[in-house]
Amino acid sequence: MKEKVAENISALQQGIELLVEIDDATYRKKVEIAFDGTLGGHVRHNLDHYLIFLDGLEKGVIDYESRKRDHSIESDRQCAIERSQDICSRLASLAESGRDRELRVRMEGEDTNDRTRWAKSSVSRELEFLLSHTIHHYALASIMCRLSGVNPSRDFGVAPSTLRHRRNPSTCAQ
Repeated sequence: MKEKVAENISALQQGIELLVEIDDATYRKKVEIAFDGTLGGHVRHNLDHYLIFLDGLEKGVIDYESRKRDHSIESDRQCAIERSQDICSRLASLAESGRDRELRVRMEGEDTNDRTRWAKSSVSRELEFLLSHTIHHYALASIMCRLSGVNPSRDFGVAPSTLRHRRNPSTCAQ
């Protein structure tokens, strides 16, 4: 589980690095050709998922549809940086506990509060989901940045397995 936490923290730190590099106008700029959204919207969406995950751990119930959608994260780059750093700290504490356990997760799109229809999952599995979800949105954010004249690092929005393959293609399965 520690490796999964470390990969999530690394991804979030990539996001922080990008947020430090760009200006407020780029963060809030609506890129109509690319999903009619903003970079801030993608960052907020990602962080919402991490916050729901972390807040739900105590009860063992994760409901990704009950996100708060804090628009201050979406519009205030510094707020997004601070929230990302806080999430990294909370994830680091989770890694220290080293405790994987079963969770109940409400799937997005499920229009019910009937807890019998929720899926069984685990902390490790949800960390995998969060990493994949983050990388997916970073890939979209990377396109939006490039369309706005900002060039994130070559590794931004690229899956850890792809990065490992780039470093050493012979160690990956064919």
